[in-house]
Amino acid sequence: MSENYVHCSWDILEPDSLVPRIPKTRIDGPNVKEDDTVPRICVSDTVQRALMAMPGTGKIIKNMQKYKVPVIIHAYYLVQDRKSILRPRKSEVPDVELTGECWMLKPPISVIRRDYLVKNPAIESIQDLNGTDMEVLCGCTLKPVKFQSNFQNFLDSLPLTKYAGAPDVKDLKKAASFRTFMQNMDEELYQMVTDAQAEKLWAKLTDIPFDEDPEGRMLLSEDFALWKAGTEREEIWEWFDEHHSKGVGWMMENNWDIMRKCRQEASHER
Repeated sequence: MSENYVHCSWDILEPDSLVPRIPKTRIDGPNVKEDDTVPRICVSDTVQRALMAMPGTGKIIKNMQKYKVPVIIHAYYLVQDRKSILRPRKSEVPDVELTGECWMLKPPISVIRRDYLVKNPAIESIQDLNGTDMEVLCGCTLKPVKFQSNFQNFLDSLPLTKYAGAPDVKDLKKAASFRTFMQNMDEELYQMVTDAQAEKLWAKLTDIPFDEDPEGRMLLSEDFALWKAGTEREEIWEWFDEHHSKGVGWMMENNWDIMRKCRQEASHER
């Protein structure tokens, strides 16, 4: 008899990629060790419970909220015969009774995708049976939304995307999954991304003329990005000094390299 199951992912998955495999992220410690021999698709009976069963969910949600990224989960509704479903032992998955986690041992018969906005997440900091500190999702509400990409939402949330553009989504996907990317997001990584945008804005600024007034001040000749025509050049330089980790002095010294890098990226985007 066929039944419906749910698999959740922070990344967009093609239906034919949903095949049993041994998960890269598993419980592995002195007290609890998850099976590393059985290829499977981890599923549950509801989206909320599937989310609760996912490794790192609490931290990912907290980071998405911190950096003002909509918390979107991709839910895949899978149909499979009950005979192809295995319920893991509590010794392998300690929270199996809470999450309802099951292992699908064959590719699904059919796949339907739905996207949801995760609202009102309840997250608790705990220590698992292996002594590892972790943040777990205990509950949430869901709002159906149109299909969207978490990577694109992250890029759109960056403060300078409107003026400087954003890194190519394809480049980010090549570097890591969204789960890995957001799970490791911290101030240093976020600064690296915003530095890259500031450098793009700096490269664009070099094409904008300045007019010298009778007092010798250099004034922006036209509206540009964050600044109105007539803004003093020093004020703009101060902004870059505050918002780039290496400061405006570094940007001036490396102006040619910044220009060349931005032109190469622009050529690649075309």
